[in-house]
Amino acid sequence: MTVCLNRYCALRSPGIGTDSGKELNVPENHVYAWEAREDAIANIPDAVERYGKDVVEQDGIHHMSTEEYQPAPGQRTEASTGHSEYMKSERNQGQSSEVYQTSEYAMARIMIGSPDFTPVPEP
Repeated sequence: MTVCLNRYCALRSPGIGTDSGKELNVPENHVYAWEAREDAIANIPDAVERYGKDVVEQDGIHHMSTEEYQPAPGQRTEASTGHSEYMKSERNQGQSSEVYQTSEYAMARIMIGSPDFTPVPEP
């Protein structure tokens, strides 16, 4: 079976088995990676031999922010810290809206091919 991907997103990963995002055979500028502050899994010592080069250090991969972000006036996303907060939506107490993590908001925008989404690299 052949699988054709047009976008690839890696969350909380110590590696993806490559040394360059270009090895994934995904169109150029369509590979993204997130690594939150204090994510011990993403920073496993000596992981290169087993998992390949750290995804946020590879050529051809956009390193995406996991920090708080304001996508539009009156909206915000929350920062991710550690290994378990990349996809941690929480409903606001007593309100009908949800607060999304920056990583899940950005991934959703990438997956739908939103033309107004621009990757925001870590500072």
